Amino acid sequence: MNTISESDIQPGNRVIIRSSLNVSLNNDGQIVDDLRLRRITDTIDIVISAGGMPILISHIKNDQGSTMKPVVNWFKEFGYNTILISDYYPFDELKNNFLPNTVYVFENLRDYPGEKNNEESFTTDLAKYGDVYINESFDAAHRAHASTVALPKLLPSFVGLNFAAEVFELSKVFEPDRPFTFIIGGAKIETKAPLIRKLLEKADKVFVGGALMNPLLAARGINVGNSKMPEVDIDVSDIAASEKLVLPIDFIDQNRDVVTIDQISDDTQLLDVGPDSTAQLLELISTSKLVVWNGPLGLYEQGYVDSTDAVAQTLSQSDCYSIIGGGDTLAAVDDAVEQGINWISTGGGAMLDFIESDGDLPAIKALQ
Repeated sequence: MNTISESDIQPGNRVIIRSSLNVSLNNDGQIVDDLRLRRITDTIDIVISAGGMPILISHIKNDQGSTMKPVVNWFKEFGYNTILISDYYPFDELKNNFLPNTVYVFENLRDYPGEKNNEESFTTDLAKYGDVYINESFDAAHRAHASTVALPKLLPSFVGLNFAAEVFELSKVFEPDRPFTFIIGGAKIETKAPLIRKLLEKADKVFVGGALMNPLLAARGINVGNSKMPEVDIDVSDIAASEKLVLPIDFIDQNRDVVTIDQISDDTQLLDVGPDSTAQLLELISTSKLVVWNGPLGLYEQGYVDSTDAVAQTLSQSDCYSIIGGGDTLAAVDDAVEQGINWISTGGGAMLDFIESDGDLPAIKALQ
């Protein structure tokens, strides 16, 4: 992949930047976490300083009708002259008139079915607005959509600074400093089982929390009560048998009480990692040279945050090299924690897919 530093952007060039503008919003439509937006500003500044005109294209949320207006307001408050462009497909020559020193934001790509369906007509019309393409959206690198895999084939194409940094940092997993510990939480063991198997090959220890731990505990013969389990039958006995796998030994239940393995009843819901298990995990972090973490260890959105927050605080103060990612994981990252983490991935699911595929993601292949 060629980076933006090799792009030779000329004054007047229209530069389409596939961006990570898919930020979290609260009920009032205000941006909750602006990390993805802050990460793209260096690439925008390079384009503007070269005399180019940045055109940001992205999806936001996963459904049609979600607007980029909050993102545009953020860029304005950040200090950019910013203009929102709507109804750009089919190609509109009247909207192909861009000015220097201005950031243009195209409305939600997923308003158009051609984005997800990777339709040729949609891609061709998008390309008409640009002279250069830059991918700065690592979070969508695992999607074979028009803006990630087809558009770079129609224009001179490069990766932005953040995208390049994501690849560099996450590639540390492939040849890690040891001991290497991977911490994974969240849910959907049916989709993450292949990843966990891959991690057990690469890491010295893999700690599993969140709803992911329940079927693994069950596979070890432990009663998980009324805890969340996979909707489909899945055999994870090989994972559960691994000596590298570390599972909690105590938990927080639905009454916010601490329960040990022998105290779990049939109506118990395991909703967070308990204090003894958290302490063991923090000790494991202290003896590791590389720690990679994705996914909360408890039901974070319902206030089961203690273990997740403890890991975030410990990693920010640890001597190990720390890499974290995943939507709810980042909710535990305040300004002080952020400064202490070596790398915070904006990738979410793309971060995990990158590791599972040994770095072979659709958008990366399209740029090679």
